[in-house]
Amino acid sequence: EIDFLNPDFAGSLHNLATRFAIIGLREEALQTIREVVRMRRELVEKNPASFKPSLAASLHSLASMLSDMGLREDALQANREAVDMYKELAEKNPASFNPDLARSLHNLAGKLSEIDLMEESLEASKTAIEMRRERAKINPNAFDEDLAVSLYGYSINLSRVGMKEDALSAAKEALAIRNELVKRYPNILIFQEKLANSQRHIANLEGELL
Repeated sequence: EIDFLNPDFAGSLHNLATRFAIIGLREEALQTIREVVRMRRELVEKNPASFKPSLAASLHSLASMLSDMGLREDALQANREAVDMYKELAEKNPASFNPDLARSLHNLAGKLSEIDLMEESLEASKTAIEMRRERAKINPNAFDEDLAVSLYGYSINLSRVGMKEDALSAAKEALAIRNELVKRYPNILIFQEKLANSQRHIANLEGELL
Protein backbone atom coordinates (compact mmCIF):
# COMPACT_ATOMS: atom_id res chain seq x y z
CA GLU A 1 0.00 0.00 0.00
CA ILE A 2 1.26 3.45 -0.92
CA ASP A 3 2.36 5.72 1.90
CA PHE A 4 0.43 8.83 0.95
CA LEU A 5 2.94 11.04 2.74
CA ASN A 6 5.44 10.25 0.01
CA PRO A 7 3.72 12.18 -2.79
CA ASP A 8 3.40 15.28 -0.60
CA PHE A 9 7.00 15.01 0.58
CA ALA A 10 8.22 14.52 -3.00
CA GLY A 11 6.24 17.59 -4.06
CA SER A 12 7.79 19.66 -1.28
CA LEU A 13 11.27 18.45 -2.23
CA HIS A 14 10.64 19.33 -5.87
CA ASN A 15 9.69 22.87 -4.81
CA LEU A 16 12.82 23.05 -2.65
CA ALA A 17 15.01 21.98 -5.60
CA THR A 18 13.44 24.74 -7.70
CA ARG A 19 14.16 27.32 -5.00
CA PHE A 20 17.76 26.13 -4.69
CA ALA A 21 18.15 26.56 -8.46
CA ILE A 22 16.63 30.06 -8.42
CA ILE A 23 19.13 31.31 -5.81
CA GLY A 24 22.08 29.68 -7.57
CA LEU A 25 22.64 26.67 -5.28
CA ARG A 26 23.04 24.35 -8.25
CA GLU A 27 24.62 21.36 -6.52
CA GLU A 28 21.94 21.35 -3.81
CA ALA A 29 19.24 21.72 -6.47
CA LEU A 30 20.60 18.79 -8.46
CA GLN A 31 21.01 16.55 -5.42
CA THR A 32 17.45 17.32 -4.30
CA ILE A 33 15.77 16.82 -7.69
CA ARG A 34 17.60 13.51 -8.10
CA GLU A 35 16.08 12.34 -4.83
CA VAL A 36 12.64 13.50 -6.03
CA VAL A 37 13.02 11.50 -9.25
CA ARG A 38 14.04 8.42 -7.25
CA MET A 39 10.99 8.75 -4.98
CA ARG A 40 8.60 9.38 -7.84
CA ARG A 41 9.91 6.38 -9.79
CA GLU A 42 8.95 4.21 -6.82
CA LEU A 43 5.51 5.80 -6.71
CA VAL A 44 5.02 5.19 -10.45
CA GLU A 45 5.87 1.51 -9.98
CA LYS A 46 2.99 1.25 -7.51
CA ASN A 47 0.49 3.51 -9.29
CA PRO A 48 1.51 4.68 -12.81
CA ALA A 49 -1.74 6.48 -13.63
CA SER A 50 -1.55 8.69 -10.56
CA PHE A 51 2.15 9.51 -10.47
CA LYS A 52 3.51 9.53 -14.05
CA PRO A 53 2.69 13.23 -14.58
CA SER A 54 4.68 14.17 -11.46
CA LEU A 55 7.63 12.00 -12.52
CA ALA A 56 7.62 13.55 -16.00
CA ALA A 57 7.69 17.05 -14.44
CA SER A 58 10.60 16.08 -12.18
CA LEU A 59 12.54 14.56 -15.09
CA HIS A 60 12.02 17.81 -17.01
CA SER A 61 13.44 19.76 -14.05
CA LEU A 62 16.28 17.27 -13.65
CA ALA A 63 17.26 17.80 -17.30
CA SER A 64 17.41 21.57 -16.78
CA MET A 65 19.46 21.30 -13.59
CA LEU A 66 21.90 18.81 -15.15
CA SER A 67 22.30 21.19 -18.08
CA ASP A 68 23.02 24.08 -15.68
CA MET A 69 25.85 21.98 -14.24
CA GLY A 70 27.28 21.31 -17.71
CA LEU A 71 26.31 17.62 -17.63
CA ARG A 72 24.98 17.66 -21.18
CA GLU A 73 24.74 13.94 -21.90
CA ASP A 74 22.91 13.25 -18.64
CA ALA A 75 20.64 16.24 -19.28
CA LEU A 76 19.82 14.93 -22.75
CA GLN A 77 18.99 11.47 -21.37
CA ALA A 78 16.63 12.94 -18.73
CA ASN A 79 15.01 15.22 -21.30
CA ARG A 80 14.42 12.31 -23.68
CA GLU A 81 12.79 10.32 -20.88
CA ALA A 82 10.54 13.28 -20.02
CA VAL A 83 9.51 13.62 -23.68
CA ASP A 84 8.71 9.91 -23.94
CA MET A 85 6.63 10.06 -20.79
CA TYR A 86 4.74 13.18 -21.90
CA LYS A 87 4.05 11.54 -25.27
CA GLU A 88 2.42 8.64 -23.44
CA LEU A 89 0.38 10.99 -21.28
CA ALA A 90 -0.61 13.22 -24.22
CA GLU A 91 -1.88 10.26 -26.22
CA LYS A 92 -4.45 9.62 -23.49
CA ASN A 93 -5.15 13.26 -22.57
CA PRO A 94 -3.88 15.73 -25.19
CA ALA A 95 -5.67 18.76 -23.75
CA SER A 96 -3.86 18.38 -20.43
CA PHE A 97 -0.43 17.22 -21.57
CA ASN A 98 0.27 18.62 -25.05
CA PRO A 99 1.59 21.90 -23.58
CA ASP A 100 4.00 19.95 -21.36
CA LEU A 101 5.07 17.78 -24.29
CA ALA A 102 5.70 20.87 -26.44
CA ARG A 103 7.78 22.42 -23.66
CA SER A 104 9.87 19.27 -23.25
CA LEU A 105 10.36 18.99 -27.02
CA HIS A 106 11.45 22.64 -27.17
CA ASN A 107 14.01 22.04 -24.43
CA LEU A 108 15.12 18.80 -26.06
CA ALA A 109 15.79 20.70 -29.29
CA GLY A 110 18.05 23.08 -27.38
CA LYS A 111 20.00 20.29 -25.73
CA LEU A 112 20.43 18.45 -29.03
CA SER A 113 21.75 21.58 -30.72
CA GLU A 114 24.29 22.05 -27.89
CA ILE A 115 25.94 18.79 -28.90
CA ASP A 116 25.51 19.42 -32.64
CA LEU A 117 22.77 16.84 -33.28
CA MET A 118 21.19 19.39 -35.57
CA GLU A 119 18.89 17.21 -37.66
CA GLU A 120 17.19 15.75 -34.60
CA SER A 121 17.13 19.18 -32.95
CA LEU A 122 15.33 20.75 -35.91
CA GLU A 123 12.82 17.90 -35.98
CA ALA A 124 12.04 18.36 -32.28
CA SER A 125 11.67 22.11 -32.82
CA LYS A 126 9.28 21.61 -35.74
CA THR A 127 7.05 19.36 -33.65
CA ALA A 128 7.07 21.79 -30.72
CA ILE A 129 6.18 24.68 -33.07
CA GLU A 130 3.30 22.77 -34.64
CA MET A 131 1.90 21.95 -31.22
CA ARG A 132 2.34 25.47 -29.88
CA ARG A 133 0.81 27.00 -33.01
CA GLU A 134 -2.32 24.92 -32.46
CA ARG A 135 -2.51 25.98 -28.82
CA ALA A 136 -1.95 29.65 -29.73
CA LYS A 137 -4.90 29.56 -32.12
CA ILE A 138 -7.12 28.47 -29.24
CA ASN A 139 -5.60 30.69 -26.54
CA PRO A 140 -3.19 33.31 -27.88
CA ASN A 141 -2.80 35.08 -24.53
CA ALA A 142 -1.48 31.90 -22.94
CA PHE A 143 0.61 30.45 -25.79
CA ASP A 144 1.78 33.23 -28.16
CA GLU A 145 4.97 33.81 -26.18
CA ASP A 146 5.83 30.08 -26.15
CA LEU A 147 5.31 29.92 -29.91
CA ALA A 148 7.54 32.95 -30.48
CA VAL A 149 10.29 31.42 -28.31
CA SER A 150 10.20 28.17 -30.29
CA LEU A 151 10.18 29.96 -33.65
CA TYR A 152 13.13 32.14 -32.61
CA GLY A 153 15.19 29.15 -31.47
CA TYR A 154 14.26 27.23 -34.62
CA SER A 155 15.38 30.17 -36.75
CA ILE A 156 18.76 30.34 -35.02
CA ASN A 157 19.37 26.63 -35.58
CA LEU A 158 18.21 26.78 -39.21
CA SER A 159 20.74 29.56 -39.72
CA ARG A 160 23.45 27.42 -38.12
CA VAL A 161 22.93 24.69 -40.73
CA GLY A 162 22.91 27.19 -43.60
CA MET A 163 19.14 27.27 -44.23
CA LYS A 164 19.06 31.08 -44.23
CA GLU A 165 15.80 31.60 -46.14
CA ASP A 166 13.90 29.23 -43.88
CA ALA A 167 15.57 30.83 -40.86
CA LEU A 168 14.38 34.27 -42.01
CA SER A 169 10.82 33.02 -42.49
CA ALA A 170 10.69 31.58 -38.95
CA ALA A 171 12.30 34.71 -37.54
CA LYS A 172 9.71 36.95 -39.20
CA GLU A 173 6.86 34.89 -37.77
CA ALA A 174 8.43 35.19 -34.31
CA LEU A 175 8.85 38.95 -34.85
CA ALA A 176 5.19 39.40 -35.80
CA ILE A 177 4.09 37.62 -32.62
CA ARG A 178 6.49 39.65 -30.48
CA ASN A 179 5.22 42.89 -32.01
CA GLU A 180 1.72 41.88 -30.98
CA LEU A 181 2.86 40.94 -27.48
CA VAL A 182 4.50 44.35 -26.99
CA LYS A 183 1.29 46.05 -28.13
CA ARG A 184 -0.77 43.83 -25.86
CA TYR A 185 1.51 44.20 -22.83
CA PRO A 186 3.42 47.49 -23.28
CA ASN A 187 4.67 47.56 -19.67
CA ILE A 188 6.34 44.15 -19.69
CA LEU A 189 10.02 44.85 -20.29
CA ILE A 190 11.02 41.28 -21.20
CA PHE A 191 8.70 41.36 -24.23
CA GLN A 192 10.40 44.54 -25.44
CA GLU A 193 13.83 42.95 -24.99
CA LYS A 194 12.79 39.84 -26.91
CA LEU A 195 11.36 42.00 -29.69
CA ALA A 196 14.70 43.81 -29.96
CA ASN A 197 16.51 40.43 -30.11
CA SER A 198 14.23 39.34 -32.97
CA GLN A 199 14.84 42.59 -34.84
CA ARG A 200 18.63 42.19 -34.54
CA HIS A 201 18.45 38.55 -35.59
CA ILE A 202 16.45 39.41 -38.71
CA ALA A 203 18.83 42.25 -39.59
CA ASN A 204 21.75 39.81 -39.36
CA LEU A 205 19.99 37.22 -41.51
CA GLU A 206 19.05 39.78 -44.14
CA GLY A 207 22.66 40.98 -44.20
CA GLU A 208 23.89 37.42 -44.76
CA LEU A 209 21.39 36.93 -47.60
CA LEU A 210 22.51 40.00 -49.55
